[in-house]
Amino acid sequence: MLKKNLICLIAIILLSVNTDKVLAATGCLYTSGYIYPNRSGNFTGNPPGTTYGNGSYENYSFNGRVLENDVYCVVESTVPCRIDGSNGVWGVKVTFSYVQCPIDDYIPLLITFISGVGLFYLKRKTTYMLA
Repeated sequence: MLKKNLICLIAIILLSVNTDKVLAATGCLYTSGYIYPNRSGNFTGNPPGTTYGNGSYENYSFNGRVLENDVYCVVESTVPCRIDGSNGVWGVKVTFSYVQCPIDDYIPLLITFISGVGLFYLKRKTTYMLA
């Protein structure tokens, strides 16, 4: 009976944990601090600092920009990208998340759960120490 109760308790705790995914997205970060997440095909051209050849780079639309400070876990790359095609500007490709990386939010819950399980097993088993 006690084992079934423990399994039910563990199931309830695991189901109550926030199950939102970290909605990772890619976009083009411009020096103004805005990320443009809406991709609109490819752009053929030369990024600043290059003098030869035309490369194909991801193109992003000016519509739907987000401020870099409003998103989480921004990881910049060195890959150039174009914002708004031939009339636009160059930026750098980034990966970011719309929600916080939640690992720190669950530490108190994890400590409480592990402490409870440890207390349960300590109370359940009586051990005798030899003097």
